[in-house]
Amino acid sequence: MSGYLSHDAAAGTLDSNIVFEVVKNADRLKQLEHQWQRLWTSSKESIFQSYYWIEAWWSAASTDSNLHVAVAWRSETVVGLLPFVV
Repeated sequence: MSGYLSHDAAAGTLDSNIVFEVVKNADRLKQLEHQWQRLWTSSKESIFQSYYWIEAWWSAASTDSNLHVAVAWRSETVVGLLPFVV
């Protein structure tokens, strides 16, 4: 994980307790399953944002694309995820 800082727009303060990681492989993605699902369940968002949807999509994706998932951590807890393909 790197030590980038995150701006908490809602509170208008700089949160130096958040660090970011960029996941680029399936093994590390699998390690995030429970944290991702916990965050997704608590946010009550679209199925397309769930770990299982992204994992299934990634498993079926062509080898021409690379999955990257930006993960925001506060201590040992995932507080944000941003999956994208490069």
